[in-house]
Amino acid sequence: MVISIKILIAALMVGLASDLLFHDSIVRSIPNGLSVLIWSLTLSLVVSLVTAARKLEVNRKCLWWLVPVNLSAFAYMWRDSAILHSIDMFLMFFSLVMLSFSLKGNVAQASGILQYFAASLVTSIDALIEAMNLIKIDLPWRRLVPPSVVGKMPAVIRGVAFAIPLLLLFCSLFISADAAFAGLLNKGLSLNLSDVSMHLAILIGFSWCTAGYLRPMFAAEKSLDLPADKCPLFKPNLGRLELNVMLALLNLLFLSFVMVQFRYFFGGTSIVETTSGLSFAEYARKGFFELATVSALVLPMLLVGDWLLPRHRDKFDKIFPAQAGVQIGLLFVIMSSAIQRMNLYQQEYGLTELRFYVSAFIGCMAVLYVIFAATVLTGKRSKFAFAACSAAFVVVAILQFANPDRIIVAANIENAKRGKPFDVSYALSLSNDATAYLANNVAILPFETQKEIAANLVDQEHHAWHYDLRSFNFARCEAYDAIRDNLPLLNAINAIGSIPNQGTH
Repeated sequence: MVISIKILIAALMVGLASDLLFHDSIVRSIPNGLSVLIWSLTLSLVVSLVTAARKLEVNRKCLWWLVPVNLSAFAYMWRDSAILHSIDMFLMFFSLVMLSFSLKGNVAQASGILQYFAASLVTSIDALIEAMNLIKIDLPWRRLVPPSVVGKMPAVIRGVAFAIPLLLLFCSLFISADAAFAGLLNKGLSLNLSDVSMHLAILIGFSWCTAGYLRPMFAAEKSLDLPADKCPLFKPNLGRLELNVMLALLNLLFLSFVMVQFRYFFGGTSIVETTSGLSFAEYARKGFFELATVSALVLPMLLVGDWLLPRHRDKFDKIFPAQAGVQIGLLFVIMSSAIQRMNLYQQEYGLTELRFYVSAFIGCMAVLYVIFAATVLTGKRSKFAFAACSAAFVVVAILQFANPDRIIVAANIENAKRGKPFDVSYALSLSNDATAYLANNVAILPFETQKEIAANLVDQEHHAWHYDLRSFNFARCEAYDAIRDNLPLLNAINAIGSIPNQGTH
């Protein structure tokens, strides 16, 4: 069996699995869970089978990229946060891009960020258009359809055309003659065309994209991607002096800001209020996102600067890396200031998803700067992209284990215990990752918030989670069990208004 036919069969398998797994989620908005993991395992299976069919023509070591694909799918089934789900889907897409990139003969570990971006773009385009080339060029139609069958097709079509008027005539007569036959015929023809069309759309859509994804890896010519150092990219003509002067001025600016921050680190709230004219909470809120933006902008700036830097293999080549190292050191102080501001603001106004994830982003940027210093600044630029992507996978794994939504609701409950306002509507808007903790600690919240939370959780127990196995999710199960365990307490709160907690009131 030729490889194109195997790709077609594999694509149809993925398309059929996609229809069985995702039809209800697309049509009826049923949440996904286990279905995502089953889909990723199905895709991994067909990719492995097609790879095995190529025998020695494909480097099978590239299949290790299927591991993060399935781990991301498992994480999707583990947590219920919409933000984490988006991150999981992105990591699945990126891992599939890297699998395609590697199977085309490229080395992911020695490629740069621009090549990763180009690979993502090319893989997306391939998934949309390469299936047509598989159908038109690769499939051996003469072998699939015998010439004897092809020769008889015109006669078959003419016979069907001649039969249609007669079928309609005799059907109308039989329907008039027998009500039971009419009812049976009507029942057999009463198809839900919209539902059938949706099934076909899902089947054809996923099969098409899968065939387009697989063809360049197994049935087309190998990729002609150039190594990172030979890509014909336009490179502006900037000298070392210009780049070092620019970086030196930025370092002076960063240093002046850091000197001001040290006053706030050690001077307390009075210096902030007398210097800036703002309350400490206003000061913290105003500066956090600006400093987070600074931490995000410096890395691409240094990467571009290092790329533009002319190298003459003399002692002056070390000036730019030294200045970049100084800037990274100053930036770590600035990022510490940003985290301190967020801690102050969170103690006053509570924690939200935006505040948590921006704080996590700053932590991720700190890791990237360490990787930048260990690779780019030591002359190993080609290793930066792969090391950064590996670190991103680790950071996402840490987020999965940390459970951000639970951290958010726990921090806000701690604030409420200190007499701070508790935003009930926001707590209830979080995913099921937070529900179990909320159900187990509802009694320690202020009186006025207990009833609203209890009513909402009891309503969830009555109306939520009634899905099939495809929607299985660990966080939803944990939330359901926590509500069931605390149901007597929640019903009591609904009945009398609140349960006093002597430890906090």
